[in-house]
Amino acid sequence: MSRRLPPAVRVLDQALQLTNAQQRLQLLQKALAGGQGELPGVDMDSLSATCGQFIDDMEDQEVGHRVQGLCPIRLSICTE
Repeated sequence: MSRRLPPAVRVLDQALQLTNAQQRLQLLQKALAGGQGELPGVDMDSLSATCGQFIDDMEDQEVGHRVQGLCPIRLSICTE
């Protein structure tokens, strides 16, 4: 089922599974470089927009623990 999700959503889902910031950064770099194996390639604009939309949606739903995981990811994207 996850293969039907847009690539940027799949990348963010995989990134949120990682607890180590360095591992998340490496995963994002691989995805931005074209992907690898089960990790799809994504472009910066779609990844950034998807991350921002996730954060907005979760803030609306008051899902704080997931927002805390996405904020460092969005920061990593913005500093690339």
